[in-house]
Amino acid sequence: MSNIKIIALVTVKPEYTETLKPLFQSLVKASRAEEGNISYDLHQEIGKPERFVFVENWKSQAAIDTHNASEHFQGFVKAIDGKTDALEIVFDGRTLRLTLYPQSNCLASSTQSRNPFYPKEIKCKFITIKTPTCP
Repeated sequence: MSNIKIIALVTVKPEYTETLKPLFQSLVKASRAEEGNISYDLHQEIGKPERFVFVENWKSQAAIDTHNASEHFQGFVKAIDGKTDALEIVFDGRTLRLTLYPQSNCLASSTQSRNPFYPKEIKCKFITIKTPTCP
């Protein structure tokens, strides 16, 4: 079984850039300590300090599920509530462009894929995303 790679691009509202950066660094440290994690890196875009890129590598879907349910990840989700302009996740070579609705913790998504049957709009809980097609 091959590893699962995820790239998450988070654009924070400019007024929260410096406030959220330590939180992002804390998430990285805690995630790297997880048993199913191979690597978890954080980058900040040059010229766009409000844009952060997480590059994740996991041993399995079960490891991702455990990560998504972890206290540190759930805390991260709550802490960024209302403080982001955009969230984009590249999973298995497919891209989700997401808008987080703070009050309901739900997403609206516009996907980009070579698959013509890919949904244009999906809604699901943030923590339940496992693949680009939510249940």
